[in-house]
Amino acid sequence: MISTLSHLNFRDLGGLPLADGRRVKQHVLFRGPGPARLDDTHRDTLRALGIRLVCDLRSEPERVDGLHDCVDAEMLRLDLANDFADEASRGFRLLKERPDAEGAKAAMRAIYAAMPAALRTHWPPLLDAISAGHVPVLVHCTAGKDRTGVLLAMLLLFLGAPEDAVRDDYLLSAYEGAAPHGYRRESSSPIAQLLASAPDPGIIAALKGVDASYLATALDVVQREWRSIDGYFASIDVGPSRRKRLLEVLAEPAAGR
Repeated sequence: MISTLSHLNFRDLGGLPLADGRRVKQHVLFRGPGPARLDDTHRDTLRALGIRLVCDLRSEPERVDGLHDCVDAEMLRLDLANDFADEASRGFRLLKERPDAEGAKAAMRAIYAAMPAALRTHWPPLLDAISAGHVPVLVHCTAGKDRTGVLLAMLLLFLGAPEDAVRDDYLLSAYEGAAPHGYRRESSSPIAQLLASAPDPGIIAALKGVDASYLATALDVVQREWRSIDGYFASIDVGPSRRKRLLEVLAEPAAGR
């Protein structure tokens, strides 16, 4: 059913391995981009999925570009970008100082490094809703790769997913649809204005793409600041009992159990 959406970086995480032989259930956890690029066919498909919860990680200005008018679902509007705005500004200063592909990658790593701390205040409403059985859930930002990628990577790791499986899923999120959201080469784009010139293709590729080093940077911060993914969630009073409930909602049991 969701094949009509797959070219937009929309996918079902069903089947992804978790702890003790479990896997994510089919059709309970979806990830994707924002609704700005949905046409009528996409909207029909999304409506048919029966999504009950939408976790929208976009900022308020981003939400002007696409509304959720095709699903009847609970909306969690979690403005993650607002919580790491200072770090994002610092990251883009790095790009301005070094306006090439490596500078762009350094900027992205600086932004990813800020995300775990920025997410801490946003976990409770999301985990409460999932624990209450409000699924299927769709998690998205604008492009569906950075904010969405870090949040879902951390959730999946907390549920026992192997790090390589989490990384492989994250790396599926490079998609052409990021281009209309600020990475164009035209002089009017935000990046061109920052650099006072049209960015070269290497910069665009680094900003609109995904890179294993980006996600690794975020997870390294978790390890350094909280010692483990469990330590991170314990710091916001989310422990084994909550993990058990999340697994009941999101995971299918191991084969033969």
